[in-house]
Amino acid sequence: MNRKQKEAANAEQWGCTIPILIFIFIIAVVETGNPLGSTIFALIVSGGVAAVVWSTFHSKQKQEKDTFLKQISKELETIPKWEDAVLRSYPDTRNFLQISGAHSAVRVGHLLLSGKLQYREIKSEDISSIALQENGKTVAGKLADGAILAGAGGVLFGPAGAVLGALSSTKLRNLRSLNIVLVMNSIKEPFVSIAVYNGDLPRHDAKAQLLIEDAHKIVASLDALKRITEKRS
Repeated sequence: MNRKQKEAANAEQWGCTIPILIFIFIIAVVETGNPLGSTIFALIVSGGVAAVVWSTFHSKQKQEKDTFLKQISKELETIPKWEDAVLRSYPDTRNFLQISGAHSAVRVGHLLLSGKLQYREIKSEDISSIALQENGKTVAGKLADGAILAGAGGVLFGPAGAVLGALSSTKLRNLRSLNIVLVMNSIKEPFVSIAVYNGDLPRHDAKAQLLIEDAHKIVASLDALKRITEKRS
């Protein structure tokens, strides 16, 4: 679920909750004739209603994540298996990434809402460099800030999120986009961007910290794969 979808979901939650609270308040005033007491009563009830709505929302998110993981596991069984592969699945963007030292290659792909898997294999020698961009700011690897823009002849896996190189992560307290960028040895296809996350999480949130930490590990693994391939040649 990307940031716009989450904002819409939040708006839908409150769109359902607020009318209920107003109705409860009106009923309480009519029944008790005491606006102050009715306000306190409405606040207590509103806490319960909000808790139920919030719990339902997160339950739906977990269900969507579980469904995605089951679908992608099933679809990955339909393609040639890499025994040594390092696999990462990203439910927030419906993307996946595989790294194989034995094949000196990377697989990147996207699971469509229809359940169909789209993917491609990239040979390590076709990759010029690897970078990690957080909120559009390069935070790891080799990539000049502002040098690559989303849609400028590259391939995007998952929602586009922030324009690459256009935002400064140091100015944003929340994690809004996290992208692994493969700079390619190609004029027609200068880069491949894998969206790890698109949304809006506080930077201190445990999920945000895990996403960032793991993305750094993957970039390091990709860099190691490239160096190993270069030594072999």
